[in-house]
Amino acid sequence: MPAGKPALDLTEYDFVRTFRDLTIYGTWMTVREDAESEEEEEPCLVLCHTLSMSTDKLVPCVVLLSEAWRYDDPRSGHHHLLSVARRFVTAMRLNDNMANVHMIADAIHSHLLDLIKIPPKDHEQDRTRGAEATIVGPDGKRLSIEAYDDK
Repeated sequence: MPAGKPALDLTEYDFVRTFRDLTIYGTWMTVREDAESEEEEEPCLVLCHTLSMSTDKLVPCVVLLSEAWRYDDPRSGHHHLLSVARRFVTAMRLNDNMANVHMIADAIHSHLLDLIKIPPKDHEQDRTRGAEATIVGPDGKRLSIEAYDDK
């Protein structure tokens, strides 16, 4: 990776959504298999605690497309999903309780299909945001949606 190039740039994303107390980005992370291999932009989900977004306490937690199958593997009884959710709760400095672990696990599991649908990063594509909406359900859950005009 060239000096100064971040592995993760949250100003470039396919989508951004609000899920309870989380902001979820569908974006790309620069990854490299080993020192000799080429850099690649791999689709990923990035979960951030919404209240930390404008502070220096922001800790982005990443789910890579290449690992997505592990989060929905029925053979493990979703052990990996819950284990990672617990680590994300700790990393985000949230209260270590089952409600927060469930919130993170639900956010990851609910967005796996969105992760799979993230297209390869197109550096040449010119996109303009056409509309943005936030829907609040009867249970108080918030869902943010963005629509783009592709040129």
